Amino acid sequence: MFKLFTVFDRESKTFDRPFAAPTERDARAGFAHAVNNKETNFGQFPNDFDLYLLGEFDPREGELKPSKPELLVTGQSLVKEQSNE
Repeated sequence: MFKLFTVFDRESKTFDRPFAAPTERDARAGFAHAVNNKETNFGQFPNDFDLYLLGEFDPREGELKPSKPELLVTGQSLVKEQSNE
């Protein structure tokens, strides 16, 4: 079973293409990496993006089990403090 996620763009008020990850932890880790990478759109504008859970996908049955979009974490909350070293 995979979980389905999407990123909401607050600026354009749209959801991005859904993506699958084995766990919520995996999706959060990937999103955190993106918002902390200044070479990505997420990293340049972390306040504009939020991670949502959309449901589940069963690859054995080919079934989607959608749910109402559920906010998991904001991009801004995952931005790491920059050190002044």
